[in-house]
Amino acid sequence: MKISEIPRKERDNITSDRKRNLIEGGKIWIEFWRKNIEIFVEQYLGIKLHLFQKIVIHMMHKSHYFCWIARRGLGKSFLTAIYCCSVAILYPGIKIVIASGQKGQADAVITEKIAQLMHDSPALASEIVPRGISTYHNKTCCEFRNGSKIISVASNQGARGTRANILLCDEYRMIDKGILDSVLKPFLTNKRTPPFYTTSDKYKDYPKEKNKEIYLSSAWYKGHWSWEKFTDITDMMLEGKDATSFDISVDCSLAHGLIDEEKVEEERKSLGEFTFMMEYEGIFFGEHENSFYKAAEINEC
Repeated sequence: MKISEIPRKERDNITSDRKRNLIEGGKIWIEFWRKNIEIFVEQYLGIKLHLFQKIVIHMMHKSHYFCWIARRGLGKSFLTAIYCCSVAILYPGIKIVIASGQKGQADAVITEKIAQLMHDSPALASEIVPRGISTYHNKTCCEFRNGSKIISVASNQGARGTRANILLCDEYRMIDKGILDSVLKPFLTNKRTPPFYTTSDKYKDYPKEKNKEIYLSSAWYKGHWSWEKFTDITDMMLEGKDATSFDISVDCSLAHGLIDEEKVEEERKSLGEFTFMMEYEGIFFGEHENSFYKAAEINEC
């Protein structure tokens, strides 16, 4: 069924007050878009998504723990930038922190991906303050008119003191596990607190949104902590908890025409079996669970 064929129901709260009608209508749309963020991307931002991107971004928003293993070039950073901007618009005052093993990679999500999205989407550009992308104190920041911020930080001890409602670790396998646990994850100590919590006692007991952890990467060795993080979140998903994991190989890219098949075959020959398996097929390399020799021990040699 097409959208135009869906029966429409007239609003029953229309009054002669146009401002009030606008506010009430906004509440309806915001609630709908928050539950269907992939529709917000296409309807409001005007960005067309493939089906798999709609599924990924929907579950990314639905889950409090999310892990996506995907081949390089599939568009992880691009889709991440779309998601971060959408959440920043729909949740005023939210703080999103992007971390990576190399700060330049985290900066690129803002300075390249979001900057390109602003060029392609006038609606997004109107939501960001003039000259909204800036660098200060070794942090790159994109600031929105509603008080939301997207910030990139270096994955080191110098990042201490930052606060976030969403922590997004891009190419997380390159982040030191000790830094993740002692520096990055403590960013999530405070939940987003909209003004209505403090201006009225009516909402003082209203439940706040949970903070999120998002992990993106290509596959790596099973002896690395990144494999444990992926399996932990996968186990949580299978137990019915608020978590989702995806492992998307090069087949998805080929099916959607995002990469040339000849290029894939060239990479298969040049990279070798194991590297291609990790980089393009999303398979973590390691030993069988009953193997006598463990990959973690052999890799160090």
